[in-house]
Amino acid sequence: MKKLKTRLIALTKFSLICLAFFVFSPSLKAHAMFSDTTNINMGIQLKLGTVSLASENTTISNAVNFTEGDSVLMASSTLANDGSLSGKLAYKIDVTKDNGTLLTVEEIKDMSVIVNFGTVAKEVMASAAFLNTNSFTFAKNTSGSAVIIEPSSIGKVPVTIRYKSSSPKKGEELKVTVTFRLIQSNAADANAELFSDEETLANTVTLVPKVIEEKSYWPDISTFVKAGHGNYTYSVEKMKMLFSETNNMTNPNKRYIKNLNKAVVYIQLPSNEPLTKQIIKKNGTKEIKQMFNISKLSTGNTAIKYESMELDEEHHGMILTFKLEDSYSYNPDKPEDSLAYENKDRYELNLNIEIQKYGMYEAEKYGYYDNSHTYDQYFATRLVLSSDTDVLVSGANYAQLPIKLTTDKKLLSFKNFYTTSPQYVKPGDFKDVQLTKENIELEVIGEKSGQISSLLNSNKTFSLWLNSNETLDTAVLNVKILGDAGNTLVISRTLKNGTSSSTNAATTQSTSIKSMSALMIVEETEEPTEQAIGSEKSVEVPDSAIDKATPDEQAVDSSIEESDAEQVTDEAEVVEETKETVDSSSVESAAESIKKTDQSAPVEPINNE
Repeated sequence: MKKLKTRLIALTKFSLICLAFFVFSPSLKAHAMFSDTTNINMGIQLKLGTVSLASENTTISNAVNFTEGDSVLMASSTLANDGSLSGKLAYKIDVTKDNGTLLTVEEIKDMSVIVNFGTVAKEVMASAAFLNTNSFTFAKNTSGSAVIIEPSSIGKVPVTIRYKSSSPKKGEELKVTVTFRLIQSNAADANAELFSDEETLANTVTLVPKVIEEKSYWPDISTFVKAGHGNYTYSVEKMKMLFSETNNMTNPNKRYIKNLNKAVVYIQLPSNEPLTKQIIKKNGTKEIKQMFNISKLSTGNTAIKYESMELDEEHHGMILTFKLEDSYSYNPDKPEDSLAYENKDRYELNLNIEIQKYGMYEAEKYGYYDNSHTYDQYFATRLVLSSDTDVLVSGANYAQLPIKLTTDKKLLSFKNFYTTSPQYVKPGDFKDVQLTKENIELEVIGEKSGQISSLLNSNKTFSLWLNSNETLDTAVLNVKILGDAGNTLVISRTLKNGTSSSTNAATTQSTSIKSMSALMIVEETEEPTEQAIGSEKSVEVPDSAIDKATPDEQAVDSSIEESDAEQVTDEAEVVEETKETVDSSSVESAAESIKKTDQSAPVEPINNE
């Protein structure tokens, strides 16, 4: 019994220990495996495909020029989605210069690019804030949603690109580029790195400012003077000419003298008298009749010809235009025969005008109205080069002197005569001429012309120099000037070696420029600016003397073979006036130079066109 009790107690303790172990020991994970499938519809459909943008029927406008006002068409096309997935349409606009650099905000502030999407999307007018941003923007429809282009032909979008500016700059060329982007339809940002494709339309536009038609020129009222009876006034403010010889294509010994610029008389008629009037004739027919006409007109010089008359309704007056036409034959065997014409300094004008008025005394007839008269001894003056004033000798006329060159640049300018005594012409009798819009061409021809360089300067002068010290024999400079009268004047001079210059000067001239042109125009003034050649720092001083003798001084023996004491005294006066250093040996050199010039034939301009 005692053993049984002991076993029961032992069994109970073991049971309690097992129970405690089970209760207090950590639990273990349980695993279960099963296999099954099911389909749940969540409203999402996944597809594989492409996003691709193409352009069709593209037209790039030719020669796009923008002036002002309405925009100009640059390009047109049709955008199509040739992929398999729909996509959102976006765009960006860039404006660049010729070299490809983007314009700044300041440079594009006055321009805009217009992109039209037809009825598919709102038209875009991109100004400075939306140009060159390097960022795409979604095209929006009328409801404000992004434009979706469906695949195939379902969603084609027509586009046109136009340009406009409120202040175009002359001659500026700009390239306008519009880049279209098709991006996957779930894109929230047009610039996102998602599936996309791009298409570009670009063209160049030339900006030309609007041409504002200038009012026809009319002189200031202060320049008008009364006619004989005061029925009209007239102005001769523009009645001045510059002249020279012209090219002759046929006869090398025939010289034609013509004007560079137009000469014009302006006649102001009373505002209460009509310029034209409808006339009913006796037979009942109607006719527009000009109320005033020129009944008599003379210039006092056969070389000065009346060219045309036109009514100026804007200023209620008449405009009379004149031209200069003269010619002479040059005999190479007897150059002195043409010396007077060759050295002709000016043409005088003795202008008489008579005007008649329709119905002045009797119906259907013109009667005397008024007349005017003006005299101008400097109506037309010859255009020459500043080099022609370098050497002058007592008793000699103006001479078309050879131009002496060295390896230093020789600066030359344009001048004209302004003297009543060409036989005693002095450097002070040549006046500066400002050319600002004429077409001027420098042409060097003849033997060794390649040794001579020429350059038109921005200050309306030109320079010549030698590339070496080689002797020049037959080189000729032709200065061709096309004026507003339509004539091409030619100033032709032979080129000679001058004094040798420094080695450094010789090495600085390396390029040879034989022919060039620039734009200039005659600046017409009532009186040419008075400036003696002695004050022109730009003209080089030659080795020959400049004679400034007065008519009274010409009473002295005009022989130039010797230099006596009186001549030295005269030359000293020249030195003082021109501020140049000259000695008596220079006078002898000048005498020999002019003597040879008078005995030799002037060089005929050569036309190599």
